[in-house]
Amino acid sequence: MSQKAVEFLKSCKMPGALPSLLKKANAIVNEPNIPQARMSRLLTSDPVITAKILRSANSAINRGKTAIGEMSMALTTLGLRQMRVLIKAIDSTETFTDEVNEYITIEDFWRRSVAVGTCSRIIDRLLGGNSDEIFTAGLLHDFGRLLILLNSDTLPVVKLIEECRSSSELIYKHERKMLGFNHMELADSLFEEWNLPLVVRECAAFHHSPVLAVRNRYETAVVHIADVICSAMEIGKNGDSFVPLYDENARRLLNLSSDQLDYICEETSHQVEERFKLFE
Repeated sequence: MSQKAVEFLKSCKMPGALPSLLKKANAIVNEPNIPQARMSRLLTSDPVITAKILRSANSAINRGKTAIGEMSMALTTLGLRQMRVLIKAIDSTETFTDEVNEYITIEDFWRRSVAVGTCSRIIDRLLGGNSDEIFTAGLLHDFGRLLILLNSDTLPVVKLIEECRSSSELIYKHERKMLGFNHMELADSLFEEWNLPLVVRECAAFHHSPVLAVRNRYETAVVHIADVICSAMEIGKNGDSFVPLYDENARRLLNLSSDQLDYICEETSHQVEERFKLFE
């Protein structure tokens, strides 16, 4: 764990949810007899809402029990009454600073997060998996980057983005040098504090280097491949101007064929657009 990341978390601004989704979330939890599947689908369409619900659900269970990483289980644990209170207490984040918005907006980041979660689940199902947490892991994989972007008033975020663009390099490779920590360490530290499942933590900590994941290497490889695919397809943005390369270890582990990659891209595009239409 990065001590500098831990120290930064003590004073940094925490993100809020996308305003339009937060409004829908407040409305849907007050609908009588709302189907749990419909509620889960809407609530998992925002990384901040998802993270804060899982934080609350995991604070409600005894330490040592299996951490909750899937929305339907969180809803069961918390109950509808507590969910209403929790959603009402979540703030919204309408925008980054004007300087950051020149490169990436809240909506850009939201689209990328949803896309990586969706793509991760498609890959997992295609390979015969049935992970309940893979969508969550993909949705939250860049949560540390969200924290960095939101705190550009105290961090040299714009300078970092501009220098990486001018040198044609990915941002994460220079975060520790310029910030004292990287977005993977930041998310890992926060998710440990929130008692989120290890699979969610490892995917956030190692999605750029899945070979380093100890217990959830398959899931981390899935999220890594999904992240590269969504970057190549230009679904949303995360601040980078360049598409990362596939990690060869992840490619070998998943053994995806070119036909399977074509299917993943097509299905991701279809499912993401269908999901976005629900919130227009």
